[in-house]
Amino acid sequence: MPNLTAHYRVLCFTDSPWDVEQDIFFSNPNPAYDTVDVYNQYDELYAKLYMDTLKVWIKRIDYIDDCYVGWPEDFTNEWELLYDFGLEVGDTAYSPYFDIGIITSIEEIQVQGQIRKKFIINEGINAYIQGIGDTRHPFYPKMYMFENNYKTCTSQLNYIGPSPIDSITFSPDCNGEILSTSHMELINFNIYPNPVSDKLHISLPAGVAISGSIYNAVGMQVLDFSFVNSQTQVDIRKLEVGTYFVKIELENGKVGINKFVKTR
Repeated sequence: MPNLTAHYRVLCFTDSPWDVEQDIFFSNPNPAYDTVDVYNQYDELYAKLYMDTLKVWIKRIDYIDDCYVGWPEDFTNEWELLYDFGLEVGDTAYSPYFDIGIITSIEEIQVQGQIRKKFIINEGINAYIQGIGDTRHPFYPKMYMFENNYKTCTSQLNYIGPSPIDSITFSPDCNGEILSTSHMELINFNIYPNPVSDKLHISLPAGVAISGSIYNAVGMQVLDFSFVNSQTQVDIRKLEVGTYFVKIELENGKVGINKFVKTR
C-alpha cells in the first residue's frame, strides 16, 4: 500500500468493444499511521484500508458503481478482512464470490529484490501477493469483477512517495505478471510556515531546481511554480483548506517531496 499517494487505473472489458476505465487513488499523507484513504476519479472518499503486520482490513465508506464493479450487497460499513498474508497451505479464505477458498499452494516471487509469498487459491482460480494484494484488482474479492467473462488489468500511472512496493506495473495482456519496479530517491528540503494560509516559503539544498509542483491529497496536481535560486515562495491563497504535497525536481534528476497544511 502507498505511504504517500498512488494512482491506479483498472481497465475493464479489454477483450470486448467496450472500453471502460476506473481510476483509484490511494492516499496516506502521514506514513506514521497505518490507515489509507481510497478515492475515486471524482475525488470522493469511498473506502479506507487498515494494515497491521500480516493483515489488511477494508471499510466501505460509500457505494461505487464505476466500471460495473461494486461492493457485495452484504458488505457493511464495518471493518472487514481483505487479505491475510499469514495463511498457510490448507487454510481457508472467505470471499462472497468464491465462497470458501482453499490455499492450495504458496509460491515465492521476487519483487524489487525482495522475496514475497504468492498465495494460490482453489488451484489457481484466484491469487494474491504478500504486501500487494490481488493480482487483478486492488479490492478483489471485496469489489466485484466480471472475471469469468472479461479480463481486468491494473497498472500504476504515477506514484508520489519513496516506498518501492507501490511501483508495480502489471503486463498489458492482463496476466498479472510483474514486469518492473522502480525506486524514487528523495532529497530533503525545508518549507515554512506550516500550517500556512497565504505564502509558502521553500528552501532547497545544494542543486538547481528545474520544476516545482503542488498536489492535493489524492495526487492531482493543482499548482506549478518555478525557481530563480535556492529560495522561493509560492502563493497558495487560492487553494482549498486541506493537506497538500510539494514536489521539487532538481537538474540532477533527484526529487524531493514535502507535506504542508493549508489553513484559512
